[in-house]
Amino acid sequence: MYVRLSILFPKDGMEQELFDFFEREITPFISSAEGLLSSEVVISDSGKIVNREKWSSEEDWEAHRDSLTNDSAKIAEFESLIATFVDEPASVPSGGDA
Repeated sequence: MYVRLSILFPKDGMEQELFDFFEREITPFISSAEGLLSSEVVISDSGKIVNREKWSSEEDWEAHRDSLTNDSAKIAEFESLIATFVDEPASVPSGGDA
């Protein structure tokens, strides 16, 4: 199993809006990815949005990532929308076998 974390840093007061956007737009987009076992999005006590994805393998995650980079219009759309909610880019602090 491979676990991937993403942490988003919402602007003050935008935590719930970013969480709702992520649940409405991002989660359904990735939920059908081959090899995705589960995805969980939470608002941490500090207000950060944390997305934890469990994949059957790192290769499955890489295939999903590569498929996204081939859809530059969708990536640009998500980045533009997310930029309205965050002060800084997402952090990906860890990934690895669980």
